[in-house]
Amino acid sequence: MTERPNDDQDLREAFAAARRADAERVPPYRRVRRGNLAAGPHRVRLWPAVAMGAVLAVAGFLVLRRHAEDPAVMLQRIGPLRSATDFLLDVNGAEFLKTVPTIGDAEGWFPVTRTSEGQRL
Repeated sequence: MTERPNDDQDLREAFAAARRADAERVPPYRRVRRGNLAAGPHRVRLWPAVAMGAVLAVAGFLVLRRHAEDPAVMLQRIGPLRSATDFLLDVNGAEFLKTVPTIGDAEGWFPVTRTSEGQRL
């Protein structure tokens, strides 16, 4: 057997360097505990983006509301809607699924008779 060089030391050094690099970017624990993460040098102000988003949402709603059509007119123009899987509902005997049976009506049925004596369960 040949001896392989121990590569663990190189691996340890690489992970230690990665941990040091991460530690430089981590905020102090006290600031994390206070919930004041945005107080650092990377503070981002979100209120202009939120305000612009709200203005665009209201403007979009008003534009779409002004140009909205009557739903009946829209359905006439589009036509009847069928999903891509509606063909799966077209089965033999579908006309029976659309009818409601009446209870007590035995028209077309015959009584069940026993042809031989069987065992009771």
